[in-house]
Amino acid sequence: MKKSFCEKKGISLISIIIIAVIAVILIYILLGFLKDGILVLSKAQTAGKETMDNQTAEGINLILSAFDTHKATDPKINFENFLVEEKQTGEVDDYWYSARLVIIKYKNNYAVLTPYANAGEKYEYRGKLNLENDEIAKNAVDNYIKSIDLTSKEKIDFQDKNVYVISQLVRSDCYDYVVGDYQSVGLVFLDDLEINNKNRNHPAIEVGNNSSLDIYVYKSLTISSLYNGNEEIEYNKITADCGYAGIRLPSTSTLKFIGSGSVKVYGGPAGKGGTYDEKDLKLGSGGGGAGAGIGGNGGKGGAAKKNQSENGKDGEPCGTVIVTEKIQLSAYGGAGAEGGNSTLEGAGAGGGYPGAGIGGGGAGGGGATKLLGAGGFSGGASISVEGEELFVGGKDGFAGNHLNDKHRYEYYYAGGGYFSGPDGIDSKKKNRSSLCLGGFFGCGNDINTYSSTGGTGGNGGIVEKTDYSNINAYNGNKITDNSSTEYTQIYNQDGKSIEKYSYKKVEGMTFVLNKVTGKKKVKVTKFGQGIGSGAGYTEGTNGIFRDKTAKD
Repeated sequence: MKKSFCEKKGISLISIIIIAVIAVILIYILLGFLKDGILVLSKAQTAGKETMDNQTAEGINLILSAFDTHKATDPKINFENFLVEEKQTGEVDDYWYSARLVIIKYKNNYAVLTPYANAGEKYEYRGKLNLENDEIAKNAVDNYIKSIDLTSKEKIDFQDKNVYVISQLVRSDCYDYVVGDYQSVGLVFLDDLEINNKNRNHPAIEVGNNSSLDIYVYKSLTISSLYNGNEEIEYNKITADCGYAGIRLPSTSTLKFIGSGSVKVYGGPAGKGGTYDEKDLKLGSGGGGAGAGIGGNGGKGGAAKKNQSENGKDGEPCGTVIVTEKIQLSAYGGAGAEGGNSTLEGAGAGGGYPGAGIGGGGAGGGGATKLLGAGGFSGGASISVEGEELFVGGKDGFAGNHLNDKHRYEYYYAGGGYFSGPDGIDSKKKNRSSLCLGGFFGCGNDINTYSSTGGTGGNGGIVEKTDYSNINAYNGNKITDNSSTEYTQIYNQDGKSIEKYSYKKVEGMTFVLNKVTGKKKVKVTKFGQGIGSGAGYTEGTNGIFRDKTAKD
């Protein structure tokens, strides 16, 4: 009888079934680690990394205990001489010593040690650094000593491929915290510290284009861009200048947090819209947009003009943010601002838009015209009239006040706000307040008379958290005096697109309005509100959020 293939090869049908079942199980296990094409680490996998960190800490503490024992029997020995012996016996790979900072290379890991205050030669293990080579470790110790020994007027500029260790011994203005283009820099914060942009004309920390910044945090670090020169920024201050991001991170650059500490980052608030003044048009500029907590600066406010003013400028985009180990990160975008008030001589400009917690900066508000309020996060008021109270700009994301139907200039409207347009009926007999969202411009009877809108919110970036880290991110405050924590629900971050549609207002001319569709047309991140596009009259992309943290 002719034998089957299985019989010829000695393979039974049962064996084939068993092999198939095992293959299916292996595929299932592999797919269990993959989510949306991203490798997801289990606690067991991540535990290996944590074990290595613990082994480094335990090994360094054993070395410190050995030094204490050795010194008890030989008081003349110092820590540097002790490390010479430890290197000779192979207990440590290498070391870089100073009386104020020591880095030990132990089993190919770089450990940071500092002396206890007023305790003689007693050292404390502060954390582990991920350094590329020994030269960087040497430079880190040299830079630290240099930073402590500076006179009050001297500063250090960051250099490519260098690490800078910062403790309470380092002067707060020792560094400008600006990483240049095409640079790779590490900052190690050992103590509870605060960095702000006081007396600086840039964000608290600024990263250049095509650059990378690693920030190590082992205690508590607060970073804020809430200053303008030497004065803390007033909310709703009239200014066309943008709010700075807490950490400005361009779309081509990468920021990485490493360590076990907590980090809070605050972006600067938006500017209030100005009031049109023929003698000084700068006074009628739109308010600058708010900075993201981490990401882009806001866009500048649009310029005022008599009949057709400029739209607000776009918010800046965000780069790649990676949060690792046990870092606890909280990021707060800058708040939105009010629209400009009007006078008998001119209308108000639009207020600047809020920034994302992590992502794009807020757009700038539109500039004012003589008659019409401009669009912004909160709209500017239309020109006031005699015999009435002066009209005021919108607050908290709503339209400004305008001439109503009892006046002969019934079509001179205020600027729209993020959440509502001005009251009134358009040519299709529809209520404008429910249609003109995002920050629609004011318009009038005259075909050549209309104001401007806000700009586009900055794009979100790539945000990733790994290991046992955690991220909290909050868009800028919707309440424009910053008296509450009602963070702005940015349309794009919720998947709602701000769509344009048209209607004829005057024969031969088409005006473009905005509306928010109820359909989820915009790709959102898995984080939700707080990470993604900044706010604007129109809005950019939200970017990507990846969660690679340890799973149960």
